[in-house]
Amino acid sequence: MKYTTKPRRMLYDFFKSHSDSCYTADELEEQMGETMGKATLYRTLSAFADEGMIIKYYTGEGKPASYRFKVSDSCDFHFHLRCLVCGKLYHVDCEVMDDMVDHIRREHGFSVDIVHTTMYGVCRECEAGGQHE
Repeated sequence: MKYTTKPRRMLYDFFKSHSDSCYTADELEEQMGETMGKATLYRTLSAFADEGMIIKYYTGEGKPASYRFKVSDSCDFHFHLRCLVCGKLYHVDCEVMDDMVDHIRREHGFSVDIVHTTMYGVCRECEAGGQHE
């Protein structure tokens, strides 16, 4: 981090300790409670994204952006799976996914942006527990 303020440190620590999950700004505001104002939260999220500490991505038209902690630079080279029930984020290093990206590029003339590609579904634990979206 370039510089540290108490709210900035709190948000960084929160992301670091919840690196397997994604959060909207509203969810983060709820987690931070009264310790951080909305304007400070949005400025800090923007700064973290600009500095490459978090990744901001959109889940669909009309839906709020989500943010996740960038665990390492390896996040730029694999897909992510997000459970719609519990919100857990899974990092996927898989040759089949690499083959899919190659196929899409070769057969469809489209380059997939892996950094911003997340697949949504229900994780094994939630599925086994009978929880569905």
